[in-house]
Amino acid sequence: MQHNHKGSRSGSGDTVSLTLKVGTDLADLTEQIQQDIGHRAYEIFEQRGYTHGDDLSDWFQAEKEIVQSMHSDVKDNGKQISVRVDISCFDPTSLQVGLYPRRLIIWGKRLATSGRNGDSADPDPKYLLTLSLVDLPTDVDMRNAKAVVNGTEIEVIAEKTPI
Repeated sequence: MQHNHKGSRSGSGDTVSLTLKVGTDLADLTEQIQQDIGHRAYEIFEQRGYTHGDDLSDWFQAEKEIVQSMHSDVKDNGKQISVRVDISCFDPTSLQVGLYPRRLIIWGKRLATSGRNGDSADPDPKYLLTLSLVDLPTDVDMRNAKAVVNGTEIEVIAEKTPI
């Protein structure tokens, strides 16, 4: 399994450690996400025949298509926050993960789904980006956080920021 990000294999199987995007790298990822949402909003504007006046509706529709709610399990053991997220809908080679003090961001290309006859069931197969946001219950220390992909799940572990 190849990944387009810094990472290292640890142990056997499909477990891969990821480098979390924080600081400037996270700002770059956030900018990329905004640009991609804007690009999709423009495509929606094109599909509506370039009729002006609905730019906010186009933006919200683009966000609705891209932002996905995914099953996540957040645990607090007193010292650390552990977050497990099902990433089975992501193409693992495109996966990028960012961490804010109170939010986890998972960004990448969605795997195309197949229809009954084997064709793509997605409404616009050229645009398959997915964003998942997980709000954390408390601030975490982003500097020493770790992320590991194991099959169709990602786990992020971060120390809680002392109060």
